[in-house]
Amino acid sequence: MITLYDHPRSGNCYKVRLFLALIALPYRREFMDVLARKNQTEAFERISAWRQVPAIDDDGLAVWDSHAILMYLAQKHAPQWLAPLPHAGLRRATTHQHKTHWGKTWKRSLDLT
Repeated sequence: MITLYDHPRSGNCYKVRLFLALIALPYRREFMDVLARKNQTEAFERISAWRQVPAIDDDGLAVWDSHAILMYLAQKHAPQWLAPLPHAGLRRATTHQHKTHWGKTWKRSLDLT
């Protein structure tokens, strides 16, 4: 069963909880008291490299970052939620590159003008 490391006031955690509910996937919630810095431990760093929520543990596989979690869950448990594109792997990879590096791309485009 998936364990979601979660804080109820986090918008990024909410996105993951919402998607889990939409695909009706059972999961266990582990409350992370970020205000008391309970996420700033070496043990949690093994699950979330940046020690941030949300993060999930899927039978020993740790995934962190809400976008990465959503893509992982969709690909593994709900592929019908992914757009059926030709060359989907390449297009998804390119999309993720832009999502991950949008700031660098934006700055580069500003430098060119």
